[in-house]
Amino acid sequence: MYEAQTAKKAYKVTEVDHITESRKTDHFIEKNINLNDDAKAPHSQAAYKKTAVILHKVIAEKIMISPVVTVSAKQKLTDVSKLMHSHHYHHFPVIDENSKLIGLIADRDLLRKHPSQSHSDLDNKQNENDIVIDIMSNKVLTASAKTDVQSIALCMIKENIASMPIVNNDHEVIGIITTTDVLRCLVEHAPSDNWG
Repeated sequence: MYEAQTAKKAYKVTEVDHITESRKTDHFIEKNINLNDDAKAPHSQAAYKKTAVILHKVIAEKIMISPVVTVSAKQKLTDVSKLMHSHHYHHFPVIDENSKLIGLIADRDLLRKHPSQSHSDLDNKQNENDIVIDIMSNKVLTASAKTDVQSIALCMIKENIASMPIVNNDHEVIGIITTTDVLRCLVEHAPSDNWG
């Protein structure tokens, strides 16, 4: 665990590497994901197992977005909103002055702060003093570049998160994986009989 100090408060960033090493994946899936009747069919179970093998073999560094657009804790929310709009991203890792991960900010954090405004409306005068540190999430699950995608996907499902920063041993952000990246991995690597 890495503790970063900012002017306002201390933030703990939880690093997750081998997320599922203490439990069996199949047991975790059965316990935590409700499968409908069609998904319980033998063909679907076989397809799931093939997919699980694929995701287990692919590691984070193969599908992560890198380099990563990051923001600073003291950056204005109006600037972050413009970045999200120009890059078409929904999540940005937040770094301190030493380039260490201290949080994550998502488009829904911005909308929660100003629910009546769209991203393009956030640059009005009343929001001029709002900065990232005021609304960012400081409890961030991360993974290493060598973490398998299956573990990342299972963590995303269990924790109901849509992105996971990938960090090096110095807690510097080297990539990010979103649910879209996991789905793209499935589409690119899954056998065609999984889609039948």
